[in-house]
Amino acid sequence: MKTRIYRIFTILLCLLFVIPLAACDGSPDAPSGTLESQNGVTVEGAFEEGVTLEAVEVVGEEKLTALQSIDEETYDTDGEVYVYDISVIKDGAKVQPNGKVKVTVPVPDIDTSKTYTVYHVKDSGEVEKIKPTVESGKVIFETDGFCFFIIAPDEQTGESGESGGATEQPKKQVSVSINILPLAEYGMLKVNGTLYDRAASYKTKHTEGDIITVEAVATSGHHFDFWGEDEVLSRETIYVFTVGTEDISFAANFTGHAVQYSEITDDTHTEKCKYGDYTATVAHTFASERIINEATCEHAGEKELSCACGKTKTEEIPITDHDYQGGVCSMCGKTQTYVRVNANGVENPNGAYIKMGKTYCEQVKDGELENALMEIAGSPYLTLENWTPFDFGNGDSGENATTYYCDVEYNGLNYRGVYIKDYRKDNDSTQTTSSRYWTGTYWFEQRDAMWRIVKEEDGKAYLVSKEIWISQRFAESDEGELTYENSWIRAWLINTWINELFTPAQQAILQGNEACFGDKIFLPSSDEISINSPKPFGLYRYPFCLGAYKEVLQGYGDNYCPYWLRDGIVKGADGKNYVKCVTSCPPFDQTTEYLATKTFVGVVPAIIIEL
Repeated sequence: MKTRIYRIFTILLCLLFVIPLAACDGSPDAPSGTLESQNGVTVEGAFEEGVTLEAVEVVGEEKLTALQSIDEETYDTDGEVYVYDISVIKDGAKVQPNGKVKVTVPVPDIDTSKTYTVYHVKDSGEVEKIKPTVESGKVIFETDGFCFFIIAPDEQTGESGESGGATEQPKKQVSVSINILPLAEYGMLKVNGTLYDRAASYKTKHTEGDIITVEAVATSGHHFDFWGEDEVLSRETIYVFTVGTEDISFAANFTGHAVQYSEITDDTHTEKCKYGDYTATVAHTFASERIINEATCEHAGEKELSCACGKTKTEEIPITDHDYQGGVCSMCGKTQTYVRVNANGVENPNGAYIKMGKTYCEQVKDGELENALMEIAGSPYLTLENWTPFDFGNGDSGENATTYYCDVEYNGLNYRGVYIKDYRKDNDSTQTTSSRYWTGTYWFEQRDAMWRIVKEEDGKAYLVSKEIWISQRFAESDEGELTYENSWIRAWLINTWINELFTPAQQAILQGNEACFGDKIFLPSSDEISINSPKPFGLYRYPFCLGAYKEVLQGYGDNYCPYWLRDGIVKGADGKNYVKCVTSCPPFDQTTEYLATKTFVGVVPAIIIEL
């Protein structure tokens, strides 16, 4: 015995030096009762909170030292042997489990044609032999403590002894499976004296001939009924059986209180269990429901709720959302007016953007497509018959128009061509670039307009365009009395662009802005979009849309474009009208002022919609 204790002490001393050099595996807290190390070893059982699992495979010289602890045992020394140091740690100290636990060790190359024994080398030097379950790629066993575990193949039998007697056949390993029905919360299993708390079943391998004693332990409010599945094996809480040669599977069947109900009122009932003294007056639990009328997107539904005592009540089922398919509700036929999306345009019920209306923003870069569109529209260089003048104010319409557009449909998509005939009058020839000239035709594909939700309350949303639509003058003249109410840009928005953008169904959900003469489309004010305050609205870059191609029409620069606000109209020192603009340059909440007649300033419209 002294020799054995000395060997154990030697093993433990060696491993104290080995383990810090090995890759110690930690696991997070496991409230479910299962711990797992990073190398895949798992332990199922009852533990304190805040524990972690460490599992280290012992190899090399340390493995040979560990095997000395079982040199008096009989096992197949020619087979592959595996040694693990397994421990559970809390606050830097090793702790032991509360009762037996189930350990699963991944062993990918385990030889399933052999039987194995797990030798548990305890801190005291004692060696406990455990019969594991060996499956493809893993070894499963139970233990009530942690230290070193040696997984060794059993000595091979089959040769006759010296007496020449018959070969002794090894006993079979049989799968024993005991389930809890209907739910693990109803009861627990005690197998050979070990209680398996919070476990839905007991599943492991046993050796043929083992005697197993199982006990059913009901939880509070429940009762044990019988052992069995297809047939009743026993109605006693303790059941003893012997493992044969066939796999065994049955269940411990539990039930709740088998109650009778009385004194049923609107709010409570009295229930008494036939199994014991349980009696209580409790509130109704309406757990069962029956649909009386289905809810739709047009009207609420109705359902009946029932308590186990027979008491019923009815409740309303809220109106459902519309089931939009292809923009039309499959239930009521309503047309979808808007879609809530994220910044990338992907539908998201919590997104910060709205898709609503159509704009021409995506420039066509395919030369073959441009040629096909031009063939449909007819070249504006030859005739302007199919091209409409675009009015930028101040007499640049009709015969004096500088810009024309033409809308065509091709392969099921809509496109707009923009033909620039001449300079706009206030841009001082700055629209020419090294790659594009002021005379030219550009094509843009129609797409959904994107709006940022600035404010949402009382079932309404204040929206501001995610992009600059176009560049446009604020007023036809920079002289005289100017207000937003009498401005050119306001008339242009409410008379032209509201119809250009929205379908009649979408126009129907537009709400008038009481702070802006009740207009349903308008320029935002600095207060409404938090300009010059800690909450800037955001970045606007040049869009590809009618009248706003960044290098051709604006003449302002390659990266940013200012856009008008409707407030801040002032008289300059020269007696002319200036209007406040957002610079749209970093940090994107700065403002400046431009003459009201400047055409390079962008239009960022705002709307209010009913959600």
